Amino acid sequence: MKITGHFSTTINTLDYAVQADTPVGVKSKQAIARAQAVLDAVTLAISNAIFGASFLEESANIAPRSVDADDVARLAKTDCPTDLAPRIEMNSNAKSVFVNMDPVLVRLALRNLLDNALKYSPPRSPIQFCIVQREDVLGTSFTVTSQLAGTDFLGEAIFARGGRGAGAEGRGSGLGLYLVRKVAEAHGGSVSYLVHDNATVTFDLFLPD
Repeated sequence: MKITGHFSTTINTLDYAVQADTPVGVKSKQAIARAQAVLDAVTLAISNAIFGASFLEESANIAPRSVDADDVARLAKTDCPTDLAPRIEMNSNAKSVFVNMDPVLVRLALRNLLDNALKYSPPRSPIQFCIVQREDVLGTSFTVTSQLAGTDFLGEAIFARGGRGAGAEGRGSGLGLYLVRKVAEAHGGSVSYLVHDNATVTFDLFLPD
């Protein structure tokens, strides 16, 4: 990850140095944004591969501790491509919600849920990212709600290893939602989705108290 971190720092430095007050500057900014998006995708793929290998070997180190759920959620949002992250609207609660979790694994799981929403919703459409305390089942839900560009990618198979919907068309490795499910199970929780009026879908990562 040090290599991708070095490139990300270099890209951010270039972005800061380039002025967007000329046509050349605007094009340079756009090229830098595309490069950052590619780097973000590579970083996520590497993270998924590393943690995926650990889970497949059943040797993942789960280190749960009491963590502010809002902090982990906000870090997951910052992991998203900088040009797409503004689409994600976080539900901000005045009251802190502390959850017993492995923050590194949950952050990766949330990043995958957000990445899924960004990929499979209409461009520029908003994404609702919320933290909900569930008194009915004693736990906390992280929900990601987005508009549907189509329902053909939905189905229980999307949570399987390598499982991808008919509308995927070569995007990703098929590990993202599989790892979300494995992270949920490692915490004794679950991941599910609910379609609303064939217009929006909500993915729910639930972690019990």
